Amino acid sequence: MKTPNGRKQVNATFGVPYTASMALNETWKEANLTTVALPKGMLMYAAWDNSIKVDHIYIHRLLADNLSKVLTEIWATARFKVKQAHGFDKTTGYYDGMTRKFLANLGLDQFGGTFNFRAIRGKKALSMHSYGIAIDLDPAHNALGAKVGRMPKWVVAIFEKHGWFWGGKFKRRKDWQHFQFATGC
Repeated sequence: MKTPNGRKQVNATFGVPYTASMALNETWKEANLTTVALPKGMLMYAAWDNSIKVDHIYIHRLLADNLSKVLTEIWATARFKVKQAHGFDKTTGYYDGMTRKFLANLGLDQFGGTFNFRAIRGKKALSMHSYGIAIDLDPAHNALGAKVGRMPKWVVAIFEKHGWFWGGKFKRRKDWQHFQFATGC
């Protein structure tokens, strides 16, 4: 799928999630949102409450396979980096815990959210989260408006390879935690 550019293409591709009164269109929500399971072995926690395990992510149905591929590639890349550092001679299960720890040290086990029907902070236009086409990772270390974030370049490259736009490249306030499947919005 081609990444939509601008609100008009986003609406044409993903549908309109709002009613005439700008409230959430519940019919749209039921028809278009689904969940994606994390790759086997990968763990995430709610950034707002670390006691909540996240094993499924709510996303627009048209992006379910795409996001699944992104997460699988992040897990596989992290696993390869761990194997490079610790040798390739152990059994598969041996690397799961080390890979989870590696991702946790990068904050990539901290899930900031996907679908959330709301306006862009400080604007009237709807956030791409309202369409279920955005995801936030490690908000504590990649805050909106911060001068710098710490999102690993290899993670950004994986998302971009699959058509996502990184909020660290926004012309307005940088949003280091944010990835969206849209440009020009």
